[in-house]
Amino acid sequence: MTIASGSNQRSTGAADYFRYVLKPNKEAFFGTSSTFASALNLATSLYHFHEWLFEEFKLQLDAEFGTTFGGKGAFWQAVEAENTLFGYIRDVTNASKHVKIDRRASTGMTHIANTYIITIGSGGYGVGSGYGQTFYGGGPKVVFDDSGSQIGFDNCASALFTHWESLLTKLTSPGSP
Repeated sequence: MTIASGSNQRSTGAADYFRYVLKPNKEAFFGTSSTFASALNLATSLYHFHEWLFEEFKLQLDAEFGTTFGGKGAFWQAVEAENTLFGYIRDVTNASKHVKIDRRASTGMTHIANTYIITIGSGGYGVGSGYGQTFYGGGPKVVFDDSGSQIGFDNCASALFTHWESLLTKLTSPGSP
């Protein structure tokens, strides 16, 4: 729970992080034209949310997934296995920090240069070559280049945000595992 006194706040758990970091980053990204700054802020908060959940809810996560996670990395791997789009969030987060992805990449991305912004005509749409994606709406869109396929950041971020929101609700509900 966030403790507020005047203008001071302190985040003490996953629900606070979701409410005061992750959700505002999502609203900032989807509320205006796509930029690298807002995309990387959203990606970073989306990816690292698994650490917040693991820290606070390890036993419940073990029960929910039917396994014993040895660490937060093992938890992330289980989450990533649920949807291939989640790996793009991990890879762009690591690439934004390290420039190149030297360790095990989740996707075909190898470098921050695999992330770029395309502009779609006003009111129009573009079709990405990866996973049959369509990019709707005019203006700039963040995409990932995965070995020649364009993967829309919006799709990846929305899917992981929805996943986290659902899992957090389940973990914090009365009678949760």
